[in-house]
Amino acid sequence: EGAWRMRVSAYRKLRLAPGWVKAQLEDCGFVVAVGVGLSGMTRMCATRA
Repeated sequence: EGAWRMRVSAYRKLRLAPGWVKAQLEDCGFVVAVGVGLSGMTRMCATRA
């Protein structure tokens, strides 16, 4: 009891076009910063304008 345990699960990934996600966020009033993370994965940070 109280010990840390790691559990791993698998799930299907949802792949969305980065340009589409950015446009949707901007349409909702967010300011979006886009960068490239590890393995070419797109990273976004959205803040309320």
